[in-house]
This record gives sequence, structure tokens and C-alpha cells, in this order.
Amino acid sequence: MTFVAAQDDEESPKKTAEQRVDAQLAKIKEKIQLTDATIAKLRPIMLQSSKELEAVRKDKEKKGQAKVDALKAIISKQNAQVKPLLTADQFKKFEEWQNQLIEKMKEKADKKKKEKKG
Repeated sequence: MTFVAAQDDEESPKKTAEQRVDAQLAKIKEKIQLTDATIAKLRPIMLQSSKELEAVRKDKEKKGQAKVDALKAIISKQNAQVKPLLTADQFKKFEEWQNQLIEKMKEKADKKKKEKKG
């Protein structure tokens, strides 16, 4: 999510927070072997985080490191809520998936910066 909510398919700005979270959960369900019961517990946590992340991204007052710090705080809070719901292996895979989203977001941000300069 974000910084964490990377702008890949499930993070398209055309989709609602609910649609993005449902797409994310569908992608990771098999990858980290989640049950429907676990998905039901994760969805509200991830939905709240998604909405908070979106608000920070849209906040024109926050810039640079302040924005990054706010995004990191949201993800830390999310991970603290998610961790007890998953096994150690599942949580490790969840974090790996999350880091992949972050990298995709960084790549898109870098690409946008280059396009603006060029």
C-alpha cells in the first residue's frame, strides 16, 4: 500500500478504495494462502489504510519527507493490525508483496518526474 499504494492495475485512480482493496486481496489470497475468514478480517484494515493513504497523497500541504513519513506511519499501523491475523510465513509474504507495490510506485513516480523534465 501506497508510497505504498502503488499505481499498478489495482491502484488505478479510476477505481474506488473498495475496488482497489478487493483487487489487492484477490491477488494475494492465493499467493499467501489466505482463507476467506482471514480475507474478511483483512479487508476493513486495508480499506481504512487505503483511504488514509489516498488522503495523504492528495494533501497538497504535505510535501517531501513529511508526506513520506505520513505514508510510512499509515503502513506501520496497518502492518501492526495485520500481523496478528497471519502466520509468520504469511506475514513475510505480505510484506514482500507490499514492498513490490512500493517499488512499482517509485518507478512510476520516477517516470513521471522524467516526463515532466523532458
